[in-house]
Amino acid sequence: MKKLLIGMVVVVGLFIASYFLFGITDDFYTLNDLENVSYNASLTYCTYTITEVVCNKPTRYKKNNVICLVCCTTRKPPWPQLVPPNNNCPKKIRFKEKQGGCEIRATRNKQTCTSCDPQKTMAVFECPNPP
Repeated sequence: MKKLLIGMVVVVGLFIASYFLFGITDDFYTLNDLENVSYNASLTYCTYTITEVVCNKPTRYKKNNVICLVCCTTRKPPWPQLVPPNNNCPKKIRFKEKQGGCEIRATRNKQTCTSCDPQKTMAVFECPNPP
C-alpha cells in the first residue's frame, strides 16, 4: 500500500512539473501591447502563425500570416522564459498591436528562439516586456 501511494505521488508530481515546464494547456500567454520593429539578422526570434485577428477596422494581419517576436535572452528576466538548456517560446500568445489596437492570437512554429525569414514574415515585433 505504501509503495502504491508513493508511486501515485510521483506520477502526480511529474504531471504538475510537466504542466508548468512545458505548458500543457490551451491557454494563451498574454503579452503587453507590442510595437513593430525592423528585422535584424543578428537577433533570434520566436516565430508564430496567426490563428485569429480581432479588430474593429481593416488590418493587414490575416489568419496564417507568420510573425516574429524578438527574443531577449540576455535580459533579466529573459523573454521567453529559460527552461534549461533553451529559452522556450510560449505555445500560444495573445497581444495587441500598439499602432492599430487589434488583438492578435498566434501559435508558435518552433519551440525555441531561432532565425526569422523576412521574406515569409508579415511583421516583426519588439521583445515583450516582463508581465
